[in-house]
Amino acid sequence: MNRLLIAEDEARIAAFLEKGFRAQGFTTTVAKNGHEAIAMARSDDFDLLILDLGLPGKDGWQVLSEIRGRGERLRIIVLTAQDEVEDTVNALENGANDYVTKPFELSELLARVRVPNVVDAYIKLLRKKLGSDSIETVRGIGYRFRA
Repeated sequence: MNRLLIAEDEARIAAFLEKGFRAQGFTTTVAKNGHEAIAMARSDDFDLLILDLGLPGKDGWQVLSEIRGRGERLRIIVLTAQDEVEDTVNALENGANDYVTKPFELSELLARVRVPNVVDAYIKLLRKKLGSDSIETVRGIGYRFRA
């Protein structure tokens, strides 16, 4: 796995992701809106889609629905800046069991993708947004949200 499609409309975040993934040896392409993401995901050129839910044109939910509606099995990691992370996870679990079925599966996927620097950077950003006590580091395992 080395070809990533990043669906992110904020140039600064897209550049941050590209830099981190490229430093780890990945090839990246950015889609700036939902329409571009759907069109690009139609090809077999990508191993993974990093999908922002807040895309212009078609939002991430619509992109996700259309890709899965076509029967594509492209791996997808969903990013969101929504205030309620738990609501997003619940929506994914209730609407599509093949995306997130257990809270630890995302960390497993990130471990398989082998992007520790990018993960650390995102955890730092999440802690800044949600509060430093909201995410706990579990040595040798990863991270977990505090209730």
